[in-house]
Amino acid sequence: MLQQIKYQYQQAWASLRLKPAFMFSIITTIGITFGVLISVLSLAYMMLASPLPYPQQERLYRVNHDFYDENNQLATSAFTYPGLVHLYRKQQVFDQAALLYYIRDVITSHPDQAGVNSTYVSPQWFGMLDIPLHLGRGFGAGEAVDSFNPVAVISYQSWLQTFNGAPDILEQSIDIRGVSYRIIGVTAGHFIEPELYQTGRVTDIWLPWDYNWTGQMRWGGWEKTEESTVFIGRLKPEYTPGQAARALGTEIDSVWQENTAASAHYRDWHLEASLDSLKSVILADSKGTLFYLVAGVIALGIIALVNIANLFMSHTLEQARTLAIHAALGARKKQLFYRIFGQTSLLMLFSMILALYIAKLGFTLMQHQLDGLLPRVDELGFNAFTLILTLALLFFLAWLFAAVSTSTINFRQLNLALQHSGKNTGVQIPRARRKMLIGTQVMVATVLVFLNIALFQQALSVLTQNPGMDIDNSWQLRLTHTSEATTSREEKLSVLTEIQNRLAELPQVSQVSRSLAPLIWFGLMPTRTYDAEYLTQAKFVDQDYFRLLGQPLLEGDYFSANDVRDRNRVMIVNDVFARQLNPNGSVLGRQVGIFGDQQYTITGVVKGILLPGESHIPPRRYTPDSGARMNLMIKLKPRQQLTRTQIIDLLATVDSRYHIFSLRALPAIKDQQVFRERATLLASAALTLITLFLAGLGLYGILNYSCQVRRFEIGTRLALGAKRHDILALIIRDNAAAIVTGVGLALALLLALYLGFAQNYEHYLGRQQPLVLTLTLSLISLLSLAACYWPLRPLINRPAALALRGT
Repeated sequence: MLQQIKYQYQQAWASLRLKPAFMFSIITTIGITFGVLISVLSLAYMMLASPLPYPQQERLYRVNHDFYDENNQLATSAFTYPGLVHLYRKQQVFDQAALLYYIRDVITSHPDQAGVNSTYVSPQWFGMLDIPLHLGRGFGAGEAVDSFNPVAVISYQSWLQTFNGAPDILEQSIDIRGVSYRIIGVTAGHFIEPELYQTGRVTDIWLPWDYNWTGQMRWGGWEKTEESTVFIGRLKPEYTPGQAARALGTEIDSVWQENTAASAHYRDWHLEASLDSLKSVILADSKGTLFYLVAGVIALGIIALVNIANLFMSHTLEQARTLAIHAALGARKKQLFYRIFGQTSLLMLFSMILALYIAKLGFTLMQHQLDGLLPRVDELGFNAFTLILTLALLFFLAWLFAAVSTSTINFRQLNLALQHSGKNTGVQIPRARRKMLIGTQVMVATVLVFLNIALFQQALSVLTQNPGMDIDNSWQLRLTHTSEATTSREEKLSVLTEIQNRLAELPQVSQVSRSLAPLIWFGLMPTRTYDAEYLTQAKFVDQDYFRLLGQPLLEGDYFSANDVRDRNRVMIVNDVFARQLNPNGSVLGRQVGIFGDQQYTITGVVKGILLPGESHIPPRRYTPDSGARMNLMIKLKPRQQLTRTQIIDLLATVDSRYHIFSLRALPAIKDQQVFRERATLLASAALTLITLFLAGLGLYGILNYSCQVRRFEIGTRLALGAKRHDILALIIRDNAAAIVTGVGLALALLLALYLGFAQNYEHYLGRQQPLVLTLTLSLISLLSLAACYWPLRPLINRPAALALRGT
């Protein structure tokens, strides 16, 4: 038996060696296409099915704190700080519970004032996840809530990058926000942190909960929610998630009602708790992106399968004489199947070796390009699922192509092939099957091209939109103060004014504004007039903000230095909000109410700006900044640079308590905000080109076979006086029905997608549907025309006698 199998594969290899181009086409097409498929399906498995790398992960849940208004509508889902701490102390449904507070910090004791992602946690966090340590220890009983023990655990990557892998790291201390923390541990390099706060965010330093910024600044109140806090617990076996949610909701609602009883705003409101599994929290809303990736690569896989099936059928056609000899010697159809299976399995083995290499490249590419977009990307790699999937694809594809090839054999007439000098009498691809292959190619290609062009144009519109402001050569500097909690506003104002003046004096600086860039923050706040209430985006700015951004003034005046210094109750609105307030006239001098009953006077109207990701400009209002916020926008002169070291030195000469919290170029911030669109643009363009190439290759292969079968007919028509365009028209007419059917099925599928997912569909297409459809049909028509013409070229561009002789 083994000898027979060995002989079978030796014969298969001997046959394939004579067709290097055929082997190359099969191996590269299958290897590349299914390598991408394996990498994407491995990502899907990792996100949807693979268990989390934490003990008892099925019992880990995040608690949600849901506010319901007087109409029983969900208003927001976030904890109040005192409510969070109360629940942590009083809950009875988790055998372990942990508090987390996510923020960005600066190591002020570091020579470069390194910025780090900090997470303030209670000690249970280390136990619940069983976090492995490279050095030292994690938090324990000595770091329990209210123990105020200033220690720190740093990540392995932070140890290498920020501290240069210092061997004495456990003997060092770091200063953050005026507190000195002793480093007691370094997490292991293979530890994977669950992405609970933001996809792609990695913690650099873990600090005890007691030192979180809200607690230090005493900002937390029963009426203010904290977006950066998370409550995680390991559910006791005797509780279901529903039972736990009801118990937690009852506990937190009663104490919240008691502490907000005097607030008229929250009258008839109530709180509820809900539980989400840790896995669902990590997955978040990435299913849509994952679906598009999987659907795209499966569609490409279908096109590749049709192409390869066509190549195998053509290859079987070429082997007609050999197969006829085997049939004449008594071979059955089953034996011919095994002969062809030897060739297909050998080719699929080589293809899957290449596919695994492509998959490895795909893992690396996704880890670099999709980090921050999709969760658990860092966990990608070869595992049991990848290997099982690869083996399954190998045997399935080998069987499929062998079965397709064998189905072209007319076994009863194989013997006649010998009598006709092997002219393919017993091996032919049925006409109906050829039409089906053409229709399938066109259908899949049309759907893929349409969807990718839609994604491309939506991403392009975001990337090329005119923002209405100039951010070139502009930077955002944010400062931190080691004694902010005990420093008066007047003292901050004096020092920040000095810092602003010193920055403005630098020769490379053009302008400085003590404001936060529009790319970073706009608050959503109510604005009232005597007869209406509006929900507007709000921002606090100084007198230099609009001039630095080049945001045009349409009416009135910008803020003056006195407006900012004296905190005058004046307001500037954008033209969108101005039209809402008065569609037909001026709004200058109009009184509007904010912050309760405080009345502000509109003194200017500016042109609206469009931020990345926005499809329209929302109503916005601007009021004078208090002057004590530690944010400065800096605009440099053309071709000038301002280094972090220069700013550190400048701050040291003004007040050594002030440090760089972050320094970022505004164009870089914009690029980060449109990263998804940029990735979509490149991916959709690449997929469109790959789809057209594969579909064109497949159509060419099918139509080339058709032309070769009809070679004598075409030669006869040419000999009788037919023109080249007549022959081309004949081939187009013969295949038009299959092409039109494929396009029709594609349009029906797109219509079904539209009816089923209208909301998402409109987001990507908007008013561009006719344009996208026209462009798609034009490309498919050109592709089909080229596929009809190209196989004819050798026949219609040479003397008819050559076609008649079969030369």
